[in-house]
Amino acid sequence: EVSQNRPVIGILYYDRVSEISTELAGLVDHVEVKQGDKVRNGDPLVILNTEILDKEIAYQKSRIEQIELRIANAKKNFNRLEKLFNNSGVSEKDYDDSLFDYQLAQKDKQAVGATLQKLLIQKKRSVIAAPFDGIILTKDVDSGSWVQPGRQLVSIGSSEDLFIRAPISESILRYIELGQRLPVTITAFGKELTGTLED
Repeated sequence: EVSQNRPVIGILYYDRVSEISTELAGLVDHVEVKQGDKVRNGDPLVILNTEILDKEIAYQKSRIEQIELRIANAKKNFNRLEKLFNNSGVSEKDYDDSLFDYQLAQKDKQAVGATLQKLLIQKKRSVIAAPFDGIILTKDVDSGSWVQPGRQLVSIGSSEDLFIRAPISESILRYIELGQRLPVTITAFGKELTGTLED
């Protein structure tokens, strides 16, 4: 028996859709995409303003430089007092105080360094990027908008997970099988593709 060729109309949908939001509160500096744009994994979608964050990063870097000077001075002072202490030229309290100052300066540097790392992570996260290749389905924010953590900025459908749902009549079922490759025409885009039949 010869199989029948019969066109069917289906609905195009994305099996994987991600609603992209931000982890940070902030002012939207600019939006890099619009609805319908194709994006690649890692492409910037929305960029938050980092002017205040940049100033805070510069401030923390200068604090680290100051603390490094304090560490160098405290180390020099501690080494001097250690020699005197070993020769009984200085009291134990003075020796302990210099050791404490030296260790405290090192701990201050660690604390400020951790704060700086946190700020650098926030700066990196101020650029919201595409998690995978896809198409922008909605754009829910514009430049100048204030956003809160968790607010949807854009939604993206994975171009690797594009499906067509189509009703198949019982009379055609015996001519098709799962895994079969079928021609697909997307009239809106004038595209001819090949799809795989799945359940």
